[in-house]
Amino acid sequence: MSFVDWHTHPYAHGEKDLRPCQNKEILKKYVDFAREKGLRGIGFTDHDWFIEDFDFDNMYHVKEKYELEINIGIEFEYIPGREGEIEEILHDYPLEYSIGSVHQINGWEFDNPEYKFKFEELSYRQLENTYQEYFNIVKKSVESDLFDIVGHLELLKIFDYSIDDRREILDMVDPVLKALTDTDTALEINTNGLNKPIGELFPALDILKQADNYGVRMVYSSDAHAPERTGENFEFVDNILKIL
Repeated sequence: MSFVDWHTHPYAHGEKDLRPCQNKEILKKYVDFAREKGLRGIGFTDHDWFIEDFDFDNMYHVKEKYELEINIGIEFEYIPGREGEIEEILHDYPLEYSIGSVHQINGWEFDNPEYKFKFEELSYRQLENTYQEYFNIVKKSVESDLFDIVGHLELLKIFDYSIDDRREILDMVDPVLKALTDTDTALEINTNGLNKPIGELFPALDILKQADNYGVRMVYSSDAHAPERTGENFEFVDNILKIL
């Protein structure tokens, strides 16, 4: 099977050695690794925090230079109330697609190791409520119809603070999956979760199976913040999905 990696970060988190943003050398490394791994294509989707630093000339130069399918996108931080700001960015910049991701709840950046301690402060009931709130926000992001892909669904489990009963999670995520179907928004299979403390895909296999039952479109994403991580574990995961 020939894959496209729809979620990569050439600029990562703005590290000094990656500046200027999306410099040609870094972009070329991502493309070279994608070709080396036999991918059909790749998408550049740096965080919208850096939008003013994006070098679209470089990205489109690389896109035109290589035969590999190269897609120019962005990963948005979805927070309820940001819809107007996101619409403006989509209108003002030459983007080919967008990923909508939830990384925070009421200002708590739950995937940031610096704020991991807040999980310890939650009772089990509070953790359940937090998961419900997370999925509610993701559903709002889908219903906004601003995004082509939903990023790393179930990211809240990143540090292995999980709800024991998976049936409860499946009930919570069900409205999200229905919204994905209704809006024809794609769900990414984010392999980067295998590198995190949870050691699972974002989202987990049971959610992917439920999504498949609903006919949700799914795409592969490495969420690579380094060129060599492009397309990571795609074939391994594809083989697992075939036997579900």
